[in-house]
Amino acid sequence: PAAVLFSGVPSRSFFPRGFLWDEGFHGLILARWQPRIFLDVLAHWLELQQSSGWIPREVPLGAEQEVRVPRQFLPQDPTVANPPSFLLPLAWLVGIAVRSDMEIESAAALARRAGLS
Repeated sequence: PAAVLFSGVPSRSFFPRGFLWDEGFHGLILARWQPRIFLDVLAHWLELQQSSGWIPREVPLGAEQEVRVPRQFLPQDPTVANPPSFLLPLAWLVGIAVRSDMEIESAAALARRAGLS
C-alpha cells in the first residue's frame, strides 16, 4: 500500500479498514490510557489528509482488505465528510495539559514527537 494507518478497528475480520468517525471515539479511551499512542494514531490519520483538508472516511489499505469491503464503499467522495470526532479526545488532552500547568514548550515537544507540528 502507498499509505500506512495505525488504527483501532473493532472487528478486523468483518471491517478490515479504519473508520475516521469511529477513531475519534476510540481515542476517548486511548487518550486516557496512553496519550502518546492516541497522538500516534491521530498523526497517521492526518498523514492521509489531502491538500483540500479532506480526510478519507474509510481506509482499506491493500488488495487483501479491499476484497472484504463492499464495492459501493470503496470510492470516497471528497464532498462528503464525517464530523470531527478526533476533536473530542484532543480537547480532553488539551484540558489536562492546561489543568496541570504543562509548559507550552512541553506541549509543543509532545506534538512534534507525534508528528503534529
